[in-house]
Formats: sequence, C-alpha cells, structure tokens
Amino acid sequence: MALENSNHQFLLEYPVLTSLSLIHSYPSRPLIDILEKPRSPIVDKSLSRETWIRHIDTLYLPLYTFLLNHEIRIATIITGHFIDFVAQEHPVFYQVLQDMIQKQLLYCVMDAYWGTSHLSLYYLDWWKDEIEGTQKSLKKHLGVESTAVYIPLVFRALPLERLTQGTSVRRFISTKKQKRAICYETNLREFRRFHKGKVTWIEEEDNVGIEILYYPQRLLFHMMNTKVSKNPEALVKTISMEIGLKSSRVATDIRTPSIQRSAVRIPEERPVQYYNDLQQAVVRLWEYATFILGKEHAEDEHIDDDPLMRNLFYVMHRDFLYYLDPAHYSKKRNMPFSSPYEAFVHVQNVVFQLETLLNKK
Repeated sequence: MALENSNHQFLLEYPVLTSLSLIHSYPSRPLIDILEKPRSPIVDKSLSRETWIRHIDTLYLPLYTFLLNHEIRIATIITGHFIDFVAQEHPVFYQVLQDMIQKQLLYCVMDAYWGTSHLSLYYLDWWKDEIEGTQKSLKKHLGVESTAVYIPLVFRALPLERLTQGTSVRRFISTKKQKRAICYETNLREFRRFHKGKVTWIEEEDNVGIEILYYPQRLLFHMMNTKVSKNPEALVKTISMEIGLKSSRVATDIRTPSIQRSAVRIPEERPVQYYNDLQQAVVRLWEYATFILGKEHAEDEHIDDDPLMRNLFYVMHRDFLYYLDPAHYSKKRNMPFSSPYEAFVHVQNVVFQLETLLNKK
C-alpha cells in the first residue's frame, strides 16, 4: 500500500492531537430512586452548563490562546455539540477558534455530535448521522468542510463504506499505544471480512481510497486530566508548554521524522482488548441500550429527536471511559465518582432507567 506524501506532510504539520468536547454532569442517584421516579433527569443540565463554561474559561481558552499567539499548529477532535455551545454561549473562545482556522493553525477532525464515537463499533448508521451533525455545525459556525473523522478503533469488519457513501470523508484518525505516528493509505476493497468461515468483499461501486492516520496516545491531549485536577490552571500551563515543545521538535528536526511508513496490520474484529474489563463492560451496555432503543425506532429518520435516545447519547460520551480506569483515581483529582466501579454502576442504572421508560411507553 503506497504512502502519499500528503499524509506524511500532514503529520509533520499537525504533530499533536487535542480534543474539544463537553461531557455532561450526572446526578448521583441510587437504584431505588430510579425505581420510584424513573422519569427523573438522567443528566443535570444546569450543572453541566456551569461546568462547561468553567472548563472553557480555565482550560480551553488559555490553552488555545497560547497556541494562537505562538502560531502552533494542532489537529483537534471536535464535536458538533461543542461547536454549537461555544457559538451560542462563549463568543470569546468562538473568536479564538475562528482566528486559528483563518491562520490555518487548527485542523478539525470530526467526532460524533454528542461525542458518541463508540457508536461506530455497533450502529454505524447512527454514527454516520452524528458525524453529519458535526459536519453541519462546522460548516455553519466555522466555515470548515472537514474530510477527516475520528474513530476510536479501526478493524476490517467496520463497514466504513456506509460513511464514505455520499460524503467527502476519506481520512480516518485514531490513536495507538506506540512511539511513532503511522500514516497508511489503502482502498476499501482491501477490507476483506471473515465471519464464521466466510469471506465477504466490498462492492466495487463502494470502493474508494482512504487514509488511516494513527497518532501515538502520548500525543493525544484529551484534557480529562485537567478537568478533574485540583489545580487545573497550573496543569494547563504545563500542557501548553508540552504541546509547544513537541510541535517545535518536529518543526526543527532535520533528521528523519519519527513517522512510520510501513503497512499496518488491521484486526478483523473490534480490538476491545485495548480497554480494561470495566470499559469493555460499559461499551457492551451502551451497545445493548442502543439495540433496545433501535428496535423501537427502526423506522425513524431523526433518532436524535427522541428524548430517550438523546439521553442515552448524553451518557455515551467517549470521555466517560476515563472514569473507568483505576489509574486515574487519586487525591489530586476531583472525580465525579468515588471509584471506577461506581462509574460502571451509574451506567447500569442509566440503562435500566431507559429500559424502564421504554417499557412504559
């Protein structure tokens, strides 16, 4: 598989990956309260808005202002919800984003509208709808027509042709635990699929060329550490300097850049082994909840208009997996849960609540 120089140049121009998204705040409720009041709110919208404004003021605004002032280029995974919220609620940061785009300092990588990236693992049609929602928000508010999409896991059984059909998306960006960035070009027809001893191939009319770019996880700054830090201002300064240092090293390195050009082995099925047991269990709960609501709304064109589905999307944010890692719990962090197990139980309760409400309809 040939490697295009443009892919290699892209990773040199945007060597660091950041994330702009807003995760909801969740009320702490025991299961007995859910049984007694199944229609009680799943998320705290008032607290969520206050938290989002604080995060933008204390985290995103100083970081991106630093990047703008020092003309540091970055690629950013961005959700449609974040764009719409900032355009309406935070004109100062909205202007910073516009200025960075005008100066070509910001490369926008589309995520699902509500941050529900993991829909790509089991309900790709709805994931496509969420990506298109972000695409519309980018075009409306920032005048950007992005062709790049963030995807948490890449595997051959993933029917990417459903996303490339009728869209301009051709670049898929993900992360891996590795030392070097990897850029890889192939055609969808190379994604032969094995299932129960049978091999299936993509139809010729669906075949298009795609690019898969893997960033090392150490070069992804998703800001969750900062959001739960007891001293976020100091941590933002550290991250700003670290991003600047990593970018300047690439820009000034006269040696061969640390970007791998060899072919990539793509697994056949979704490689969930990259997640710990609790994270895998939560992904399965999300899949189950999506399945039961999907059966109810199989013929609906606008799933996100349904309050049950929208509430599920609120709690399916990719950043929620951060709460399920024991390594992230310490006295230096203000976590919304006391332990990863409590975070897992929270998702269980939400799924049970959605199932109860669905049965009563």
